[in-house]
Amino acid sequence: PIPLSLTPSAVRLKFKNGTVQSPSYSPSSSSFFSSSTCSPESTDAELGGGENAFLAVAHEGIVKEDVGDIAGLSQVVLKQWDFAVLGTCYFQMPLSCRFEPDALETCDELVVHVQRADSHAALAREHAQYAKCNMTEITGRQREIVATFDESRIWKHYTEVNSQFWVFSERPSLASI
Repeated sequence: PIPLSLTPSAVRLKFKNGTVQSPSYSPSSSSFFSSSTCSPESTDAELGGGENAFLAVAHEGIVKEDVGDIAGLSQVVLKQWDFAVLGTCYFQMPLSCRFEPDALETCDELVVHVQRADSHAALAREHAQYAKCNMTEITGRQREIVATFDESRIWKHYTEVNSQFWVFSERPSLASI
């Protein structure tokens, strides 16, 4: 298993118009009301990440949820079976989005960038192993975890009551009846 490094600033929301935005982890943060675009080189301070972004971190079977234990964490290294829970991510939506389904419809992907946390020597060994096996796939240090926004699935959960009012309705499944 390869350890992965995660920082709160590694989360990005990509809109269908191609713009990309990093979250703020506080609705009152100044970065929440700033420009809706960012560059991949932006820092935690510029993006509102860091201090209160993690809600919980599990490492080697121990879950830390106490604010005192995780305050100030700007990066975690996750090994097999470890996990981290990020707090609520706030994104600035275009002014044309008056309702939640409108906002969801403008979104294309939520992307989390993770990076290998092992040494460069481990990556070099992996490259050599692939070369010995005549395999062409060479893994890099960075990966993206992508969740796409599927409009057909979004609209299954909303009912328009009138032109200015939408209701979120979770349809019951046969298992819950």
